[in-house]
Amino acid sequence: MASNARKAKVRSFQFIGGKSKKFWEIVCDGTEVITRWGRIGTEGQGLRKWFCFEGQARAYVETKIAEKLDKGYVEVTAKKVLPRSRKAKAKEEDFMDRLKRKVRERPWEN
Repeated sequence: MASNARKAKVRSFQFIGGKSKKFWEIVCDGTEVITRWGRIGTEGQGLRKWFCFEGQARAYVETKIAEKLDKGYVEVTAKKVLPRSRKAKAKEEDFMDRLKRKVRERPWEN
């Protein structure tokens, strides 16, 4: 990660109901939006999107958050409901780094 990179705030949400125990995270850094989702306790999967303008990216984030809240997800960003160990945080950072590298390679264009 570049040293001049901005520290964007990751917003985390969880849905626990019936047999479902899911998480969903989103972060907006300028014109780039990264989402990550899956079952709680797993690495999950991720998606990275780019927009032409920061305003478009922020609007997309707010729309997606509203959709998740409508589906019953609860924001856990500030509550830290499930504290993560250093190992889990390192694993998550590694996952996001691998995801960013994969997206930069653009395998869908080959």
